Amino acid sequence: MIVVDSSVWVDFFRGVTTPQTERLDDLLGSQPLAVGDLILAEVLQGFSLERDFNQARRLFSALDVITLGGEEIAVVKGKRIFPSVVIQISPPGWVCSSNERTSPDLSFSLRR
Repeated sequence: MIVVDSSVWVDFFRGVTTPQTERLDDLLGSQPLAVGDLILAEVLQGFSLERDFNQARRLFSALDVITLGGEEIAVVKGKRIFPSVVIQISPPGWVCSSNERTSPDLSFSLRR
């Protein structure tokens, strides 16, 4: 089993071609690979788009995760909150207000 370091994963997901990322690409799906849970957290924290985070998470779910701090903690710590942002322009005489809820979403409502 081969454990892949975070620096290789970062280059891989950025599309950087190095001998290490080429080797990783060759090994994916053909050799048993592993990732440390803390490496998993470190790599997942680097994604700025939820879509990319989810794609990486799916790839990582096919690998063995070596427990250093615990996979559940690593995934929770690695996942950023991807809130939906809504911008509203109020008609004249109206006020746009926001109400925080327990979820990371924001709810906007108009009132006169």
